[in-house]
Amino acid sequence: MTEKDNEVDIESVKRAGSTIRRLLDIKQDEVEFAYDDIADSYDQIAKWLSYELQATTAKVILQTIPNMDARILDVGCGTGLAGEAMYANGYRNVYGLDISAKCLAIASKKEVYCRHLKGDSLPEMIRLTKSGGHIIITVRENIFEQEIGGMDLKSTLVESVNSGVIAKKCHKKTLFYKEKNEEVLVSIFMSELV
Repeated sequence: MTEKDNEVDIESVKRAGSTIRRLLDIKQDEVEFAYDDIADSYDQIAKWLSYELQATTAKVILQTIPNMDARILDVGCGTGLAGEAMYANGYRNVYGLDISAKCLAIASKKEVYCRHLKGDSLPEMIRLTKSGGHIIITVRENIFEQEIGGMDLKSTLVESVNSGVIAKKCHKKTLFYKEKNEEVLVSIFMSELV
């Protein structure tokens, strides 16, 4: 990385903020295309905005899943920022799942996941993770509250917990983006398959 890579110019920050605002206004059926569109610049945008979600996610994982060999499915892995943080903390049995093929291609170059999977179906997530594994879902709060992949994610998770398919380990909301008085939250939901 050169010194030029570390420089932050005002125009870049403005473009990053504009890109994030655009992402906040998209409908669920546009998410895949929107993230494909910004995949190449996502890590830089996160840097410019001092995006700390990956560090927060890694901290929550360390507190919730002390077994470094645990099988973990990182749902909404994007370009692998949280995967990098997990890898740096010693987790090696982590799989990345996202709906953006371009984000997954970038994540694969980082070599922090065992495997990269494209999708957004909770039943498929459960099938892939297997008993004793962990599912970590990191999505914007408004997406967590909406229908995703043909199902209401939040109510489906509650249903899965109530029926004993998964055990809820943690649900934390953290800041994704703040501009003036508007705060956008991200849900970090962790569960263990029973």
